[in-house]
Amino acid sequence: MRSPFARAILALSLFLFSFVALAQVKVAFPGVGEWEAWIGPGSPGGKSTFKSKGETVQLPLAGTNNEDLVNAYDGSTGNQASKKLDDIDDVWRVTTGEFKSVASIYVEVTHKGAPVAAANVSLKSKARTQQILLTPSQKGRLNFKNVVAGPIEITVSTSKDGKPVSIPKQVFDLNLTREQKEPVFRIAVAEDVDTVTAAATTKEPTAPKPGEVTTPFFRILQMLLGLGAIAAIVYLVWKFLPGAKPKIDEQLGKLGVQIPEDQPVDPDPPAAPAPAPAPVEQIILDNSAPAPAPVHSISEPTLVGPAGRLEIPEGTSLLTREESDGLYIASTTVSRKHAELIRNQNLIILRDLGSTNGTFVNGERITADTTLKNGDRVQFGDVQFVVEGI
Repeated sequence: MRSPFARAILALSLFLFSFVALAQVKVAFPGVGEWEAWIGPGSPGGKSTFKSKGETVQLPLAGTNNEDLVNAYDGSTGNQASKKLDDIDDVWRVTTGEFKSVASIYVEVTHKGAPVAAANVSLKSKARTQQILLTPSQKGRLNFKNVVAGPIEITVSTSKDGKPVSIPKQVFDLNLTREQKEPVFRIAVAEDVDTVTAAATTKEPTAPKPGEVTTPFFRILQMLLGLGAIAAIVYLVWKFLPGAKPKIDEQLGKLGVQIPEDQPVDPDPPAAPAPAPAPVEQIILDNSAPAPAPVHSISEPTLVGPAGRLEIPEGTSLLTREESDGLYIASTTVSRKHAELIRNQNLIILRDLGSTNGTFVNGERITADTTLKNGDRVQFGDVQFVVEGI
C-alpha cells in the first residue's frame, strides 16, 4: 500500500493538473451578436477561434502565456479588439471603443491590369509594420491581418528582368466604418516590372452553351458516329474507284486490316471489251511520315523573388554575387561563395558554405544540408525567394 504521504502527493498533483486544465478566461462582449474570440495568433474562422451568438465566451488557458493577446472579433463590422492576457484578471469586458483594428484587408498590386509577379510588400500602420513576399502563384493579391485603423503606408519593392525597380510608397485611410468587412487597396504600378503572363494563369473551364449536351455517353456516341462515317467513306472509295482500290488495299494491309477476297463468279462467255475508264484521280494514304513528337509541359524547379527567377539546373550550382559564376544574385549581402544547390531530378538540397550573412529557410538559419520543397521561403543575406516547380 502507498503511504499516507504518497497518497497526499498524488491527490495534490491531480488537483493541480485539473486546475490548470480547467483554467479559463471569460470574454464578455458588448451585447448579443456574431462574435469570435481566440488567444494568440489566428484569425476569424480559424480552428482556434470560439464563436458565440450570445454575450460571453470562455477561452481555455492551457498552453498560453501572459504575453499572448486575447482577441475579440465583431462579425457584423469585420473589426477586431486585442488585449494582453496579463492585463486581464478573470473577465475581459470588451467595450465598443476597444475595436480599433480591421481583422483582414487585401492589397492588390498590378501593372497595366496584369498581376505583378514578385515583390516585397510592406504595410505600416500606427502599431506595427507587416511585410509579405508576393509570388506569382498569389496573382498580385496579398492578405494582411489585424491592421490598426487610420493612415496606412504601403511600399512595394519589385524588379524587372532581375534588376530592382523603385516604387513610390502610397498612403491610404483605413476606416472602422466602411462598406466592406475586408477592404481591398489597389496599387497600380506605373513603372515597367515583371508581371504574371496570361499563359501562366489557370484557364477557367468554358461553360456549356444552352441546349448543349455534354454527358460522357453523348460524347462517346458522337465519337462512334464520326468513326462510322469515316469508315463508310473509305469503303465507298475502295469499292467504286478501281484505280484507288489497290493503293487502299496496300495501305490497309500495312495497318494489319484483313481485306476480304472477291468471291468467284460463274464464267460467262467473253464479252466485248469495255471502253477504257476515264482517268480517275487516285487517293493515296501515306502513313510513312513520322508522327509529331508529343509536347510535354516541363516545369523546372525555380527560385522566384523580387530579385528575379533562378532556374535550378541538374547537379551542383553555386549561389554567388559574382556575375560570371553559378547562380548570380546582385546583392552585397551575398557572399562570393554563399551556398550550393544540389539537384537530382526533383530532389533539391541547399547547403550553406559559411556565408557571412547566412542562408535561411522559412526564417530559420541553416547550418546543415536542408531538403527544399514547394513553397519554402529561402533567403540569402537579405534577398528572399520562394521555391516553385518541384
